[in-house]
Amino acid sequence: MLISIYNVDDTERVRARRLTIAAPRITIGRDASCTIVVGDDDRVIDHHLEIDVRASDFVVTPRGTTSVNGTVITGRTTCALGDTLQLGNTVVKLRAEQKLVKTLSRHERRTPVHPVPATLCEDVAVMESNPPPPGWSPDEVTPQESYPIPPSPPNVRPMPPGNPPMPQVRPQGPYLPTQLVAPAKILRARLSADDAEHALLVTLRAKPDDVGARMVYADWLEDHGFLVRAQITRGDELAAGPMLDESTAEWRAIAACTPVYDCTQTGCPRRWSRFAAVADDERLRTCSTCARAVRYCLHTLDPQGAMSRGEVVVLDPAIDLDIDAGDTLDDPLPRR
Repeated sequence: MLISIYNVDDTERVRARRLTIAAPRITIGRDASCTIVVGDDDRVIDHHLEIDVRASDFVVTPRGTTSVNGTVITGRTTCALGDTLQLGNTVVKLRAEQKLVKTLSRHERRTPVHPVPATLCEDVAVMESNPPPPGWSPDEVTPQESYPIPPSPPNVRPMPPGNPPMPQVRPQGPYLPTQLVAPAKILRARLSADDAEHALLVTLRAKPDDVGARMVYADWLEDHGFLVRAQITRGDELAAGPMLDESTAEWRAIAACTPVYDCTQTGCPRRWSRFAAVADDERLRTCSTCARAVRYCLHTLDPQGAMSRGEVVVLDPAIDLDIDAGDTLDDPLPRR
C-alpha cells in the first residue's frame, strides 16, 4: 500500500512523505507504537485512527476527529483507494502500490524485427498445409474453444523425442528494472586531480555536517577562482544554470547543500549538508532526527526507488523527473 502524508497547508507533490507499507492493519497517531507516527501535529492524539487494509478498499476506525473527503466520520467507515483522510492538520491518502514503468521515447517504441526460428517456420508450413474446413469463420470461435489443428500430413516428419527446446527470442532494446532495489554503493578513491582539493573533499565527505571543514573548502575554492562552486559549498541560493555549468553531479553529491524533497518531520535538518555521512557510500547519509536514510539522487529513476524503500530524497538540480503512466498522484511535480 502506497501512503502519502502531508500538511493541509501543503500540496501532496511538494511536501508529502510517501511510505510503502505491507500490513493488514495500520495505526496513525502521535504515540511511538503507531505504524505511522505524526509528531508535528498537536491536533492528532496518541492513537488517532486504525486502518484495516483489504484487497480493493480499506476500513477506517476513528479514535479522534477524522474526516473522509471532507465529511466527519464517527464510526467504522469503508473507504475507496484514493480517498482523502484528514486528522487534525494532517492529510493521509492510501493507494495501491504502482509498478515503475519508464516512458520510452518515440524511436524506442518501434517494435524491433527479430529473426524467426526455423522451428517456427516449420509450424507455419504445417498450418498452411492444413487450411480450416469450408465455411469456417473466426466469428464462430468462442473464448472457450479454438480451431483444432488436424494431424500432421504424412510428408511432414514429426519432431524426434528429446529434441532441444525452442530457443527463446529476447526482445532487443533497453532493459527496464523490474524491482526497485538499492543502487550500488559509491565510494570513489580519487575525488580531484589536485592533491589539496582531494584532501579537502575527503574531509568534507567524511564530515559533511562540519561547518568549519565546509568553510575551509569554500575559501580554498574562492582563492583559486572557483566562485560558483564556493557559493554552492556555502549553501548560497543559485540558479540551476550556473550550478550545472560550473560543477558536476558527482561533485555536488559531496559538497552541495541541496534541500530535501519529501521529509516533513519536525526538527529535520532539511539540507543534504547537515546529514551524517555513511562510511561506505558517498550518496547516502543518515538523518539524526528520525534515523532515516537520505539518498542523493542523480538519475531520473532514483527518486521512485528511494521513496519505495522509505528513504528521504534529495534531488540533484540536473534531474528532470518523468513519472510513469501508472502514477495516480494528483498535483504536477515541481520543476527543480
